[in-house]
Amino acid sequence: MAALIPPGWRALLVPMRAGQEQLGILMVVVEAPRKFSEAEVNLVQTAGDIIGSVLHRAQLDAEVRTRLEQLTSLHEIDTAISSSHNLKATANILLQQCLRMLKVDAALLYEFDPVNLHLDCVATLGLNTARLEHIRVRAGETVVGKAMLEGVLTGGNMEWQTLPAGTHDRLMWEKGFRQIFAVPLVSKSRVVGVLEVCRRKTPPATKEWLELLNTLAGQAAIAIENARLFEDLQRTNAELMVAYDATLEGWALALGLRDSNTEDHTRRVVEATVELGKAMGLSEVDLIQLRRGAILHDIGKLGIPDTILLKPSFLTEEEREIMRRHPLYAREWLSRIPYLRQAMDIPTYHHEHWDGSGYPYGLRGEQIPLGARIFSVVDVWDALSTDRPYRKAWPRDKVLHYIRAQAGLQFDPQVVKVFLQSIERIEKILEKGHFVP
Repeated sequence: MAALIPPGWRALLVPMRAGQEQLGILMVVVEAPRKFSEAEVNLVQTAGDIIGSVLHRAQLDAEVRTRLEQLTSLHEIDTAISSSHNLKATANILLQQCLRMLKVDAALLYEFDPVNLHLDCVATLGLNTARLEHIRVRAGETVVGKAMLEGVLTGGNMEWQTLPAGTHDRLMWEKGFRQIFAVPLVSKSRVVGVLEVCRRKTPPATKEWLELLNTLAGQAAIAIENARLFEDLQRTNAELMVAYDATLEGWALALGLRDSNTEDHTRRVVEATVELGKAMGLSEVDLIQLRRGAILHDIGKLGIPDTILLKPSFLTEEEREIMRRHPLYAREWLSRIPYLRQAMDIPTYHHEHWDGSGYPYGLRGEQIPLGARIFSVVDVWDALSTDRPYRKAWPRDKVLHYIRAQAGLQFDPQVVKVFLQSIERIEKILEKGHFVP
């Protein structure tokens, strides 16, 4: 401090404090031989206390702003994790916050592949070369691999002579980075990846900085784990849907074992109904339910005696009444299975007619669910187009003429219109799939 005092001057030095913490020194100088009076000393001491208090409040304010910025950034990461299961999208937001909060020049996120025992770089920020963005690191190699293998934060300032040629660390050095830290991403006691941050300069890594790095690493671990859980859930759901549909097809096959005509008929009408549903503009979800309903359309016939179901001649009126119960049997069985309730429309209502003359409830017009209206056209078209025990198949033109004539009577006119516009495509699809009798 003496070097700051000009020759021939006197100085009064007082500490600037906030409580017991000294934040600096206040120096007041006067030209010799003048001395400081007691009142002046008290005044300078008071000024030192005031300035110390102001500095302390300024420091607290800066710390509050920093903490608030950090909390805001962490909230943005939390929001990204909770609103998206796309790891790439979440990772980009996380790395943006790493660069902003940690004041680093580049950040890389790696996901661990437990099968091949290496780390795949899934996202980068601050790099301008594809060579680094697509790098793969084996556990135990380089700063990143060591963090993965040892399960602790590693890294620091890099020395060129210690970096083997061709390694990831050497490439980072060649790109101008002089400080690298890598922290393992731990979820449920398992390392699921590594977060790497890089700086071109080598400022000290303070305790607060390292704590923030670990916090961001925790967020990255959650992002990777959530993405994996979502992928597993999607795969499980897909497998479950396949199993469900295989069960439905098994039920249809059980009916086909009683009546081979029913098995072939079901295969054809399922494909044709889905195609007509697409032409009618149904959504993907509705098409799934349409397909399931078509598979199960005659499931109620399991309750019909063989003497009636397999009768090679026309049914009596009493036998027809028994046969007409099969939609009710289907509804009774399927309504007990929550998974199939949305697929009940076709098995229950596909014998209803647009003009109200159908069964089992005598519904008319749009009282009949759309899926059943679509299916009824396909069902009759296929039935008339194929041989039955009691009659031969009709010629194609005669079948289409009948379908056209029944618009507004048996069938929904709009469905008939779209069906006739789509029939050639439907026939080609059935022929390609070898569904044509």
